Amino acid sequence: MLQPFRMANSEIRVRLQRAEGSALPIDPVFGNAMGTIEQQYQPAITLRGQPRFRREEETMAGPAGDSSYTKGYITFSARELSNNNITPPSLLENARIVGIRRLHNAAGTFDELDFQITEVRARGHMAGGPLIYKAFFEKFKDVHGSGRTGA
Repeated sequence: MLQPFRMANSEIRVRLQRAEGSALPIDPVFGNAMGTIEQQYQPAITLRGQPRFRREEETMAGPAGDSSYTKGYITFSARELSNNNITPPSLLENARIVGIRRLHNAAGTFDELDFQITEVRARGHMAGGPLIYKAFFEKFKDVHGSGRTGA
C-alpha cells in the first residue's frame, strides 16, 4: 500500500463506537446516546495523524446561551488505518477523540480533548486508491448547546 510522501505524525487517542452502543436510546434534548462511556465506546487506541483545527465564530442560540464551537479534521494515512484494523475507514465515524500529543509536546503528555468524528472522506487521486483519509470532527452537541442542527 502506498504511503504519503511527507506527513506529520501526532499521536491521536481515539475511542471507536461499539456496534451495540449505537442501539442505545437517544437523549431527546441533546441527541446523544444514553449510556455510560464504556457502553458506547471501545477502549482508546493510538493512531498517528495530522490534526488541523478551525474555529467557527458563528454563534448559535441555545438553552445554555450563545456558543461557538471548534471544528477541524485529522488526516490519517490509509496504511495507518489498515494497520490498526480500521477497515472500512467509515468505522471512525462517531468515534470519540480523547487526546492528542502534538509534535511540540512529543516528550510530554496527551492534551485531553473531547471531540466527535462526524465524517470520514477519502482523499488522494492515485490509481491504487486513496492514500489519505480526512476525519472531520466537532465538539459534542451537549458541550456547545443543543441548539445546533446540521453540519
